[in-house]
Amino acid sequence: MSGQPVVEFIKRRIVKLSRSRLGQLLIQSSLKWQRDNCTDMGAALAYYAIFSLPPTVLVILSIFGFVVGPNTAVYNQILVFTQQGLPPIASQTVETILVQLNQDRFGVGITGFVLLLIAASGFFSALDRAFDIIWKVHHPPGNQTIKHIAKNFIRRRIFSFALVFGAGLLLVITLLANIIIRIVLRLIQDFSGVVEFIQLDTIVTVSSLQLISSFIILTLVLMVLFKTLPTVRIAWTDVLLGAVITAVLLLVLQNLVSRSVITIGSQFQSYGVVGGVMVLMLWIYLTSQIFFWGGEFTCVYSQMIGSRRHKSNKNI
Repeated sequence: MSGQPVVEFIKRRIVKLSRSRLGQLLIQSSLKWQRDNCTDMGAALAYYAIFSLPPTVLVILSIFGFVVGPNTAVYNQILVFTQQGLPPIASQTVETILVQLNQDRFGVGITGFVLLLIAASGFFSALDRAFDIIWKVHHPPGNQTIKHIAKNFIRRRIFSFALVFGAGLLLVITLLANIIIRIVLRLIQDFSGVVEFIQLDTIVTVSSLQLISSFIILTLVLMVLFKTLPTVRIAWTDVLLGAVITAVLLLVLQNLVSRSVITIGSQFQSYGVVGGVMVLMLWIYLTSQIFFWGGEFTCVYSQMIGSRRHKSNKNI
């Protein structure tokens, strides 16, 4: 009986939230995510991503390995990302791929470009189709001329290479951000040695600054993707809130897995290398569900509040 007021209070808060504008956005986005069968689209994306991963990493190592230098700082940064952001079994699989690719990255750069052109086409085609479904974009068969098909083919290939280049650039920016954080903390530590009342917990500060920088970079990347993937015109203000929420959800999932709060794919450990691939596909599938939900939220937001609110709400 003593807990009854607490339960009633929680119920009232939930009802109040569901009736608010934010609550309606969350509810409508989740319902639309279910109606659009994002679970099936995530499975297709995970399948294509497995085949696109090796050539994509190969091109990143080939291009940015020359820029950074012979110490392969990009390679080490990718290793850090895999260790921090993936389940242990999946990170071991990716590290094995990286070791093999890193040994021959200077000799097979052209091969990597060719493989990327072939393998990444399926991944980005699946991504394009997914956002066409989310935004209810239809391409009538009668309008598919040879010129139109060739234009779409070239556009998708350019977009594929742009994303690969952006991924490598993101690694370099993150690497530079970590270096700057270390330098600033070293200066603060030297200054705190002179001024006694300044105390600094280096480990906590580094972790906090790296988390903040990761959140900012991830939010910017998601904003660009949510803005460029749809074939309809939307404003930057339409994608801001969706990118922020999606970045928070992705970072929460990453931290829960890295801290072993939740385990992903522990039942696949007995499968060896195949188990690692299965866990990696499962991880891509889960992150794609969050990514697609963010796309749904962006679509609903633009229709209810954003730049497309005066148009037909057939996308909701």
